[in-house]
Order: sequence, then C-alpha cells, then structure tokens
Amino acid sequence: VIIYEQIKEQKSIGNCYNNIGLGYLYQINYKKAEEYYEKSLKVREEIGDKKGISDVCYGLGVALGYQGEYDKALINYKRAIQLKSEIGDKKGWADCCGNMGVIYHNKSDYSESLKCYKTALKMQEELIDSAGIANTLSNIGNTYGRKSDYDTALVYYSKALQVNEKKKNK
Repeated sequence: VIIYEQIKEQKSIGNCYNNIGLGYLYQINYKKAEEYYEKSLKVREEIGDKKGISDVCYGLGVALGYQGEYDKALINYKRAIQLKSEIGDKKGWADCCGNMGVIYHNKSDYSESLKCYKTALKMQEELIDSAGIANTLSNIGNTYGRKSDYDTALVYYSKALQVNEKKKNK
C-alpha cells in the first residue's frame, strides 16, 4: 500500500485494501475485514471504479452478514447488484442474489429468501454455473426445511446432488 500511495496508484491502493479485507474475512475477523473494505470503498468511490465498488460492497455484505448486521448487509448487496447489473457482471449479480437469500433466510423471511434464491438460480442456469446451481438448490432445500416442508426440501436436495454428480463425472 505504501508504494502505491507514493506513486499515487489509487486503483491498486483500493485493490490492496480489498485484499487485506478478504484476508481478515478468511481469518474470521469480520470487524477488521469491514474496516479494510470501508477503506477500499472510499478509494474506489473517489476514482469511480464501478467494478471495484461492486466487489467491495459484496465483501462488506459478507462481513456484515457474519456479524449479524443483516440490514446493513442487504444495503451493500443491493448496491452491488445495481452496479454489477450496470457493468454486465452476471455471475457476480447471481452471487449477490444468492447471498441476499442467505441473509433473508437468517432473518427468517423465508418467502423473500426463496425469491432471491430462485432469481439467482435462473441466472446461474443461464450461465451454466454448475457449482452455483448446486449451492443454490441446496440453499433452497434448507429454506424449505426451515419452513417444515420436508418433501420439497428433499426435492431440492436431490436436484443439488444430481448437479454435483454430473459435475464430478465431467
């Protein structure tokens, strides 16, 4: 970061702060991750880096979600979705939708959770994102399980398993 600051390479400074935030996220130090994501966000906003802003908002959503700050996480995911839509990042858009589904699930808002998951699933199917599809199908199963709709949960778990088995055989 110091070298980039000396040569005034703002985009690289933003990348460094984002990567440090990611490192803290992996270490399960969510407060510290949030701190570095905020630093990255400030730099990226100053230079108008839409992709960078969308990535940081995604990371902030993850860090805030793990801290139980669900409303703040949703604000960041919604901002990331808007920017990812503008720049054409369909996979990132689907990932944000899926993570919003997790947040709504954690808030026990299962109908909103399912809406987000099904929106993500549609995009993942369009992109042929097997890993994303399997994960989302499993999350949908989890949500139906929480609603005590075990038969429907099993249908989605079975679909997730089929996708994973197909992926393994390729």
